[in-house]
Amino acid sequence: ARDLTREVLAGVAAVSSQSVAGAADGEDATELDGGGFFMLTARVATTGFTETSLETPGGAFAIFPPTLFKPAALQGSAPLPASAEIMLIQWVASANPAGGALGPIVTAQVRPLGSNASFPFSDPLPNPIQLQVPFETNVSETVNAFTGQGYAAITMYLDEGEWEWRP
Repeated sequence: ARDLTREVLAGVAAVSSQSVAGAADGEDATELDGGGFFMLTARVATTGFTETSLETPGGAFAIFPPTLFKPAALQGSAPLPASAEIMLIQWVASANPAGGALGPIVTAQVRPLGSNASFPFSDPLPNPIQLQVPFETNVSETVNAFTGQGYAAITMYLDEGEWEWRP
């Protein structure tokens, strides 16, 4: 399952990357309806980056903060590329690539131009990416009457090196 999830996520990121390969920094985000997901990808300049927001037709919304490419937000001292790609995906619940998730998910990724791997960001980010998801759950309906346990919307990131979801 891990290999399949890894392949799906890498494949979608590669398609996203190709969608902005010929674009200029700051152009409108490209849109792609993949049937099981809707993806937006924007190409941005890393120097002088102010802020970018993306919103899917299904209502997923993300604000990528102006500090995203500042030294405090990035691990290591590798030179920063001139351009980056910012991606937002809203997945249909039946096409969810995250094993163990019980509903639809939203994926955000920031990576160097031409790459399908994320930047190595600090944990936690000094100013986090803000996500608004178009999903609601009535907690009273999802709580198990015997155990008192239920489900809640959470935000996590996939640590690809350790292959673990982290808060």
